[in-house]
Amino acid sequence: MKNLIVAIALLTLLALCSCADKPAAIAAPDNLLPRDTFVTVLTEVRLLEGAYSTSYERVDTSEFPITAHYNRLFDRHHMTKEQYLNAYDYYSLNAEEMLEIESDVALRLEQMKWSRDSVADVSR
Repeated sequence: MKNLIVAIALLTLLALCSCADKPAAIAAPDNLLPRDTFVTVLTEVRLLEGAYSTSYERVDTSEFPITAHYNRLFDRHHMTKEQYLNAYDYYSLNAEEMLEIESDVALRLEQMKWSRDSVADVSR
C-alpha cells in the first residue's frame, strides 16, 4: 500500500511539474468543493482505486464496474461526479496546491495504515 501511495504521489508530481507554461488564472467554479472536503473524497477515491487494482489489472476494464462505487462515494458526500471532476481540474491547475493536496492524501492513507497496524498488534 505504501508503494502504491508513493507511486501515485510521484506520478502526480511528475505530471504536474512537466507542464512548462503556467496556465492563466481561472475563476473557481461556483460549486467548488472546499479543499478539506476534496482531500477527504480524494483519499476515499485512492482507497477505492487501490482496492480495485489489487483485484483487477485495470480499474476501467474490470468485469465489475467501479462506477457504482464512485456514485455511492459521491452520494455519501452529497456531491456529483461533475463537482468532483471540476474540483480535480481546478486544483490541478496549481501544481503547488495539488502537490500539497496529494501529500495530505498520502498522509491520511499512512495514518490509516498505522491505525490498522496498531489495532492488529493489540489483538495478537
